[in-house]
Amino acid sequence: MPMRRLLPALLLPALLLALSLPARAADGSPGYVDWERQVAVGVGTAPVRQNAMGATQARAMAQRAAMLDARRNLLEVVGQVRVDSASVVENFMTVSDRVTTTVQGLLAGATVAAERLRPDGAYELTLTIPLAGPLTREILAAGPPAGLPAAQAAAPAEAPDPVLGNRLARAEAQAALLHTHAARLETRVAALERQGSGLPPAGEPESAPSISPVDGSQTGRLLQLENRVSYLGSRLARLETRVTALELKGASQAAAEPAAFPGDGALMNRVSQVESRLALYAGHAAQLETRVAALERNAPARAVEAAPAPLASAPLPPAALATPPAPEPAPALPAALEPAKAPAIAVPPGLAQAFTGLVVDARGTGFAPSLAPTFMQGAEQLYPGPALDQAVAVRRGLVRYYRDLGKAQQSREVGATPKTVKAASGSPGSLDLAPTDAALLRAVLAQPGNFLDQCKVVVVF
Repeated sequence: MPMRRLLPALLLPALLLALSLPARAADGSPGYVDWERQVAVGVGTAPVRQNAMGATQARAMAQRAAMLDARRNLLEVVGQVRVDSASVVENFMTVSDRVTTTVQGLLAGATVAAERLRPDGAYELTLTIPLAGPLTREILAAGPPAGLPAAQAAAPAEAPDPVLGNRLARAEAQAALLHTHAARLETRVAALERQGSGLPPAGEPESAPSISPVDGSQTGRLLQLENRVSYLGSRLARLETRVTALELKGASQAAAEPAAFPGDGALMNRVSQVESRLALYAGHAAQLETRVAALERNAPARAVEAAPAPLASAPLPPAALATPPAPEPAPALPAALEPAKAPAIAVPPGLAQAFTGLVVDARGTGFAPSLAPTFMQGAEQLYPGPALDQAVAVRRGLVRYYRDLGKAQQSREVGATPKTVKAASGSPGSLDLAPTDAALLRAVLAQPGNFLDQCKVVVVF
């Protein structure tokens, strides 16, 4: 294939990888989050092929390919960094061009933490980007005001829009068809890979994730759809990489630098963006269909199944035009059954000034780290508070994380006399504190310039 035709194919994966897959564990994986160091890590690898060039040039080309692979993996990790109990960075990238641009800039300036030639002959390169700093600044600017629980910052209940409902239904059906198309392409590409390409078998085709809407509203459905479409883009980009590898088998090609990916920007605008992306992905799937068919024509007929008809143009099911009914409101509790309010807990005078920081032991509670975790007592949000110093939060992060309780208590982030509390319960991005500890935090927040507003908080997880 001539280089002028091949370059767009090499650039498409980076263009479509606007959002990501879940971060994986650090051992031997292509990416993970190191919460103790406050960095996201991406690892890329590429083979060093010396069949058509000298060792120096082959190593340089492998280094470039590994850099591209590491950036892709790093983008996947960053997209799934948890922000709070209800969202990840990917959600902010969907609605904020500033967050998207910030992530692009961080990827372009990522730090090369390590690189080596592995014993198996592959070149490995590790990139890192900081979570505190620009990313935290844009996340805080895009989210609800600090100290306000999400329920208080939410918009009033929306009235269903029939036109928007029909467009959502069509886009949902098209996304489902394209995921099915991608699954069939994955099966066919796996068959080609098993024909002596030297690549490991790909196994069963992956399935689209089951993402439950946050509620039955059109906003909830749109958020679910955006997540599925983002996943579809990543899925097609990985297919693109595998097809390109098959086309380049036996040749050494320079890896293209990653291209900038588009951002998305009120409900009609967002659904228009989703429709545009689906149209782009439909075209991408059609291109892959053509390229896989060409590979199959040049491969032994016995090893490849017959190509199924493309699915992108299949008729939409009638049910796709129906708008789901709005959820029924939960019945109110009788006054006699409403839970009684706990009595106020008095905090001894001077106790709030006795500590220089807070250490929260969240081990065994089900908590998972996030950029902006919340500390709750029932439905009341205690941290971050209304007077949080945004500049400090951007510079050092809302909290620091440790695995070891002793190291956390001795860390400079919490000063010489930190208060250590045990979380009563937890969930990803949120911790619930005992009433006595919550009373202490309220007393601390009432003091000007307190350590909570200065983000002198450490969580052990």
